[in-house]
Amino acid sequence: MKNGVHWVAADLAALGLGLAVVPLYVDDNPENVAWCLENSGARLLVVESSRIAVALAQVSTAVPRVLCLAADPGSGYEPLDAVLPRQAPGFEVVPLEDGALATICYTSGTAGRPKGSLSARKWLTRARCRSSPRTWRASGRRSCSPCRASSSGSPRA
Repeated sequence: MKNGVHWVAADLAALGLGLAVVPLYVDDNPENVAWCLENSGARLLVVESSRIAVALAQVSTAVPRVLCLAADPGSGYEPLDAVLPRQAPGFEVVPLEDGALATICYTSGTAGRPKGSLSARKWLTRARCRSSPRTWRASGRRSCSPCRASSSGSPRA
C-alpha cells in the first residue's frame, strides 16, 4: 500500500494484534515482492487494488491470502471491508515480550535478492520515545516508561 492513512491504520492494527508487519516497496517489481512474501513467511497481504494481486499471481504460486482496499468486481479477491467486523470488539491488550518480532524491512535488492532486517517490538517503542521527547517533557515526565529513556532521549539501564 502507498504511504497514507490506510497504511498507518493497517500497520498499527497489525502491531496492536501482535502480528509482524512486512512493509514492501509499492513500486517494486512483482518478482521481488513475491520473493519477499515467500522469504518472510507472510500469511496475509493487504494491497491497494486487485491489479497488484493479479500481477503477483502471474509470477508466483506462493502468494498468501490477499485483501484489497479496492477489489475489482469479479477479480476473485476479497475487499478489506468484507473481513472487518461491523462493530468494534472489546478492547484487549495483548501481552508481548520485548523480543517479539514487530517488522521485517527488506532492502531494495539492487545488489541481488532483497535482504530482510528483523526488528523487535522493544526497538519500535524506544524509537517512538526518542522521537517525541517534547511530548513527555511537556507532561512533566522525565522518562518514557516503556523504554525508560532519560530526558536527554538516551536509554537508561
